[in-house]
Amino acid sequence: MIPLAVLLLGSLSLCAQDPFLSWLDRTAQGQLDQREKAVASIRTVAAADARKALVRKKLNELIGGLPSFLYSGPLNARVTGRLQRDSYTIEKVIFESLPLGSGVRYVIGGVLFGLGWALAGF
Repeated sequence: MIPLAVLLLGSLSLCAQDPFLSWLDRTAQGQLDQREKAVASIRTVAAADARKALVRKKLNELIGGLPSFLYSGPLNARVTGRLQRDSYTIEKVIFESLPLGSGVRYVIGGVLFGLGWALAGF
């Protein structure tokens, strides 16, 4: 196992060598600083609610919005595996949260939500 300090030092030296990684690190740190200041300025429930609404709106924009209809059809859930333990069971469940659109021939997996890569950050 590699100690965390070695990993951190290694990643710092990579950033120093690679202009893109240096830019990416500066951008991420700037976004984290902006977020920290915004969160630190929250002093009231109303301010927290406003922040929550802002973050929700931004996340909704980043994922391309949510469907404009309320789907109430079957989920077609399937259990694909089970992990049995002494006092509990974990079931691996997949389901169709939304129906496939017409003309869809196959489904490709993908990352549904990747936080941290917006230029505006939050």
